[in-house]
Amino acid sequence: MTTYDSHYINGAWHKAHNSAVFEVHDSTTEEVMATVPQGTAEEATQAVVAARAAFPAWSALSVEERCVYIDKIVAGLKARTEEMGTAVAPSSTGATPPKLLGPFIGKSRWAIRWWCVNRLAWSAASPLGISRSTKSL
Repeated sequence: MTTYDSHYINGAWHKAHNSAVFEVHDSTTEEVMATVPQGTAEEATQAVVAARAAFPAWSALSVEERCVYIDKIVAGLKARTEEMGTAVAPSSTGATPPKLLGPFIGKSRWAIRWWCVNRLAWSAASPLGISRSTKSL
């Protein structure tokens, strides 16, 4: 079983203030496979304050600059496919070998990158004030 004891707030891991935890259950066996700390109101407020503080700088980035960050996220997902497969596969799909989740994570990485590249193209091609819908008619 994996025990987590921290929250990621404002770009860094912080030990949880609360000793209470949520149990994460494997849906195929109903066994507890991990525990995660219950956040406090103070920790939630810290996360919201950090997100609000970061928003103006993020909003000011061009699509091209945002894509650089998206590429880093995609690379991080790719590097952690095995780890995420081990954590997610049993609980959400019933598939125990982590490699079974690899294709799903791979498709997610592809979808994130596709959105980024196509958003860049749409931004360049769309006249000001015109947005393109991704919905099918």
